Amino acid sequence: GQPLQTTDVELLDKYDRLIAKNYCPPTCDACLSSCPSTVPENDIFRYAMYYENYGHQRVGLEAYSRIPSARNASQCVDCAAPCQQACPLEIPIKEKLQRFHGLLRLPSVGISIEI
Repeated sequence: GQPLQTTDVELLDKYDRLIAKNYCPPTCDACLSSCPSTVPENDIFRYAMYYENYGHQRVGLEAYSRIPSARNASQCVDCAAPCQQACPLEIPIKEKLQRFHGLLRLPSVGISIEI
């Protein structure tokens, strides 16, 4: 490989600024213990990144669908969001999770049978 150039570092810094307050860093789990519903916030952020940024919509949808409804981001609607106070990056977690829920939840399919 080639040595890291100044332009490479500048580009990486630009990407870092663009995702700041939008996505969790991969190893952060500071908010998890504060959630009264044990919503896996960091996993949901990752699934949304698969969907929105990596072009792996199906992976994001399928992964999110495996979270039981009692622990998915639907729990965030009426929550006081203690996760936001626990976040060292000041990410608006509740707002993001509600948006991700709308993005990642599979629509319920109504099946009607005519006789």
